[in-house]
Amino acid sequence: LATALIHNPLVLMMDEPLAGIDPPQRSLIWSRIESFVDSGRIVILTSHMIDEMVSRCNKFGLVHDASFFRAEEVDQMMDDTGYQSVERFLNDAFSI
Repeated sequence: LATALIHNPLVLMMDEPLAGIDPPQRSLIWSRIESFVDSGRIVILTSHMIDEMVSRCNKFGLVHDASFFRAEEVDQMMDDTGYQSVERFLNDAFSI
């Protein structure tokens, strides 16, 4: 993360930045990500931790089986089916 931020980029892309990270470090990384976003920059994350992404990100999309679903589509599918958890919905809907 430090290496990526050293050049002060406008867009930061990270692949699974929180995988295998212990809770205190996760909190620190989220703090840095939020500061980056608060300064007007863009962060693009990939993650398998769907509920965490949904609760922490202001926009999200899902990729499954080479198909991309916008957040609005996921929200509508969840409303239509009565699910409260994105992860549970995806487990049932896509058998992942």
